[in-house]
Amino acid sequence: MAETRQNRTLVPYYDGSVARLAKTELHIRYPFVNGAGTAFALGKRRNYNFGGIDMAEKKFVGTRVEVNGRVVAKLTSFTHSLEVEEADVTGLGDTVEGGGVFRQKFIAASVGETVAMEGIALLEDDGQTELKRVAELGQEAVIKHTDANGAGYALTGFFTTYEEEGSVSEGVYTFSGEFRVNTKQAVVEDGAPGGE
Repeated sequence: MAETRQNRTLVPYYDGSVARLAKTELHIRYPFVNGAGTAFALGKRRNYNFGGIDMAEKKFVGTRVEVNGRVVAKLTSFTHSLEVEEADVTGLGDTVEGGGVFRQKFIAASVGETVAMEGIALLEDDGQTELKRVAELGQEAVIKHTDANGAGYALTGFFTTYEEEGSVSEGVYTFSGEFRVNTKQAVVEDGAPGGE
């Protein structure tokens, strides 16, 4: 529930976390929360002030996604997710004081990453054609994802799903794919053009 302090609306912290069994999935959300776990909504302003530092939100416009060096056109969404596997390391000495019960302890055992993307299917787009080709063959591929400033990642892995869907109500075909990331490398391209 939001509250107001000093003419600012404080919105409860949200990072997209979903906990299930011994697994926690963290969806990367772009700058909107501060270290205190709150976000300031300043009317309709597009700049946010956290600890005296003005920051602008990271916009989707200008995003560029390539598959093996070919730009994928008409993307409508892109999600980069981290998944942390936990290991239960509770031992006999891990008890609640005076309670006679164990206090569970966990450690991070592994980190996995996935990418999901959706878009409008085009008949003759090199990027979409390459995406579908490597998905159908189960081949390793490199997805390069950069924002309008040219900063992002080169992600190496393979597609785990690919789907095309059309309906009368939508009027056009759409496509979607999910990608398992095995390695990641940061990239920065000065003056990189935006996506299509």
